[in-house]
Amino acid sequence: METRRRVTLSGAILLLLLTWGVSKPVLGETVAQERITVGQSRFVWSLFARLNRPIPSTELCPTQWECWMTTRYLFEECQPEWGLPAASRRLMNLTNEEKGLIDFREKQGLPPDQVEQLRRSLEVTKTEVRLDQKAFNWIIDQRLRFLEEHRRRYDLYCCQPDRPEPSIGFTEGSTFVEAGWVPIESSQKENYYHFSSESGELMGLVGLHVSLKLVSNWLWVTWEHVDNPQRFAYQLMQDDLEDDARREIFVAYDMCDRDPAQPCLWMNYALNGLQTAFMDGQGRPVLLSNSVFETSNPESSCMSCHARSSIGSGDRRIDLFGLDAVGPPSPEWFDRAPLPDRPFLQLDFVNSLANARPCKEICKEQPEHCLNFVEDPDNGR
Repeated sequence: METRRRVTLSGAILLLLLTWGVSKPVLGETVAQERITVGQSRFVWSLFARLNRPIPSTELCPTQWECWMTTRYLFEECQPEWGLPAASRRLMNLTNEEKGLIDFREKQGLPPDQVEQLRRSLEVTKTEVRLDQKAFNWIIDQRLRFLEEHRRRYDLYCCQPDRPEPSIGFTEGSTFVEAGWVPIESSQKENYYHFSSESGELMGLVGLHVSLKLVSNWLWVTWEHVDNPQRFAYQLMQDDLEDDARREIFVAYDMCDRDPAQPCLWMNYALNGLQTAFMDGQGRPVLLSNSVFETSNPESSCMSCHARSSIGSGDRRIDLFGLDAVGPPSPEWFDRAPLPDRPFLQLDFVNSLANARPCKEICKEQPEHCLNFVEDPDNGR
């Protein structure tokens, strides 16, 4: 049974006035979609182009976002610096989120053969998460790589309610990009944005997810390659921008040849949708997902999942997956009353902060660096 979802937002920036309808997706079936305006599509595709525009000055990170730091580097190095390490790819297999997805689907009763198929699909897909310099600097400056800092802020939040709530809020404009890659054949090179691994294997970009701190609850956008068989179950917004207009944007960013007769691999990527709110104007959950990252789980919400990024007593985290992982989070999770099962301190929608570890684990070879980690309850950080 289909349900309709419509979101109407208002704001000072015209391009962020977003109104669209969403039909409840059914895996393997084409979703009935409503259109968004040309201006809204143009904003989203301009964002896509800004992130993927070529950087001719270096061969190691050919596009804008590939010159950013990986979160693995950020949370593995004792004293990370913005610069050359961006060039190194640190692809991951099964992330904690994906393992959680497998466990969740098993608990839902997914047949064993389908669980194994899901596992194999995720093992083939390689992922990486990168962040821009604004987000990188914020995490470094705020010492949010270290679990001790999470604990300190949680103690302020939970045990000193007379003090202001410790802020985790990222700098406006902070951006995270999650990319999904799969092996492709040489015959597919003209259809995929790709790179060659150190072993010579061709890896094609199949999914791209972006979170951008333009509003308090972030802006969430996701794209997929058109050849993904499950894409239509996850495509929650009908793109109203004509192909010629989209190509013009790519030409302006040197991503396509001006000759329309020449193929352009970037034209093979499709918009799944955009999210800026938990609920629509009629109180129904807004859904947005990507078949690369939310495999076999189209009825999910980027914003709802990331709202669970948190720290609680005993270093507990709110489970990212659950039957209620749509719509707004429960206010009880963040109730500052010091009860055994709460509160949790929300970490500004950034799931990567779950990678925080004790300083002495990150700085094993430089333990003296941890001596500077002073527990200071009056420190605003």
